[in-house]
Amino acid sequence: TQGLQCSRSVKIDGRGTVEG
Repeated sequence: TQGLQCSRSVKIDGRGTVEG
């Protein structure tokens, strides 16, 4: 999780981010 819109393990920066 870098600082973008994390919702459901979404691959934004290249890794699954899971936040709110």
